[in-house]
Amino acid sequence: MNNKLLIWKSKKNIVSIKIDIIFAGPMSNEKRNTKGYWALCIVSGIALTLFTIFLPQAFWLGLPTFFGGMAMAMDWV
Repeated sequence: MNNKLLIWKSKKNIVSIKIDIIFAGPMSNEKRNTKGYWALCIVSGIALTLFTIFLPQAFWLGLPTFFGGMAMAMDWV
């Protein structure tokens, strides 16, 4: 985990506290399992195609799921 060291002086001694950074997760070179995200991307791509053919006004409903699945599958997030 990423930690920062915060040091300040009190009246008589120096106090140090280790603080975990909760907003930035641990950085690693490990690959995640993205099979489920690829499946989500493919299924939502099929749904997007069907929406385009049979219900064109609902095309916009499939875009967030398709591109979200693609971004997660490509490990961009």
